[in-house]
Parts: sequence; structure tokens; C-alpha cells
Amino acid sequence: MKDVFNQVSKRVWDVYRSEDAASFRSKAADLRQWAEKNVTGYVLEAVLKLYTKVDRFALAYDHPQAHRTSNMLDRHMNAMSRWLDSTRFFHGHWTSAERSVRAWALLHNFGPYCPRAKVSEHYSSPAHKLNGFVYHQNWLHNLLIATSMSGCSR
Repeated sequence: MKDVFNQVSKRVWDVYRSEDAASFRSKAADLRQWAEKNVTGYVLEAVLKLYTKVDRFALAYDHPQAHRTSNMLDRHMNAMSRWLDSTRFFHGHWTSAERSVRAWALLHNFGPYCPRAKVSEHYSSPAHKLNGFVYHQNWLHNLLIATSMSGCSR
């Protein structure tokens, strides 16, 4: 099974690294044909399932500057998902739900990085990394100063 996995993964990555939508579709069709001849069971099912999504994946070639994967966003959304789950999602009114999510986002963006994280050598928080500066060394003071005018600058 390990040999089959290595072969399939190599071929899938070859499809992923296509230069344009036409070669992507062509390589995906070649992958499907190869899989139908060489693999069976759930491996074949996985390749066929992947092939059914080729048209959706090919849309990425219309936006060459866009990221091909969502890992950067997923890291943040996973943390938010865990928080929403632990708070039992939304109770009450739409306004309270919106304020709750905004509060989470502020804490997430202004809370300090872990001191052991490599990024903490240069930045104190995600907001510091985005803005390039901090108002105050204390993260809570920085949050209060940054939000004191509701995002409006003079």
C-alpha cells in the first residue's frame, strides 16, 4: 500500500503543479485513466472523487496571484471554530453574536504571540505584524489604544 500511496501522491502533485488550466485538466484526465488501470478500492474512489472537482479547481488559474491553498486562513478559522464550539455558538440576538465575534477577533489579533514562537522575535502580535508598529509594549494597552477611536484615524 505504501508504494501505491507514493505513486498516487506523486501523480497528484504533478497535476497540482500544472502551469495553466488546460494542462491541469489534461494531467487530471491522465491521472484518472492511470488510476482506473492501476489501483482499486478506496484509492480509486479518492482519485475519481478528486477528478469530479477538476472544473472547480481549474478556476484557480483565473486568479494567478491568489493563494492555491487556504492554510493561512484555516489556522485562524480553526481557532475561531473551537471558540464558537466552546461557547455553544450564538445565543441571544444578532447584535450580541456580532459583538462576540468582533471581541474574539480583537483578542486574537492583539493577543501576544507565544514567546517560544519564531515570529515573536520580530513581532509581538498579529496586529503588530500587520501594522508594522505597536502603540505600547503591553498588549492590552496596545489593544485599548488601537481601538479607542473605533478604527478611525485623524
